[in-house]
Amino acid sequence: MASIAERITDSLGVERNVVAASGAVFLVGLGEELWKKFLPKYLESLGASVAAVFLDFNPVFVRIHPLEIPLS
Repeated sequence: MASIAERITDSLGVERNVVAASGAVFLVGLGEELWKKFLPKYLESLGASVAAVFLDFNPVFVRIHPLEIPLS
């Protein structure tokens, strides 16, 4: 007789390593969202100008320059 966990994983078609990787990605994303609000104040306390912090964390600027990664 299969356990409840085995029946759920069989019906969903997921494997243990996929669940572990998905959980890790979720936790990293959650951590990023938690520190995103505090990083501008931290940068200002380190001596960054308000303009530099604004350009780094302004949503309009982030949409114009997403991660600044070349596509080639």
